[in-house]
Amino acid sequence: MNSWFHQVARYCDDYHEPEGFLVSFVRSSKRIRLEFEESDGLRFLKLAGKTIYYLPVQISDEPSASKSGQAEEVRITKEELVFPVTE
Repeated sequence: MNSWFHQVARYCDDYHEPEGFLVSFVRSSKRIRLEFEESDGLRFLKLAGKTIYYLPVQISDEPSASKSGQAEEVRITKEELVFPVTE
């Protein structure tokens, strides 16, 4: 996922834009929780002098919230995206 943010930042550089948007279509019942800054309900990451907003769109077929139970959450920190662990 981190390369996606870097790709948006490079695009912003190429077109001299101060901010960009990363829209991700999610087909999993797991919820991705990015520990980013937030403003007006939008989560964002400042990267290479650019502001990258992250907009997840849940497209999986799921029962309603009252029937599905507690969602499994995957937490990703800013540090994990900017400085990924390499093995």
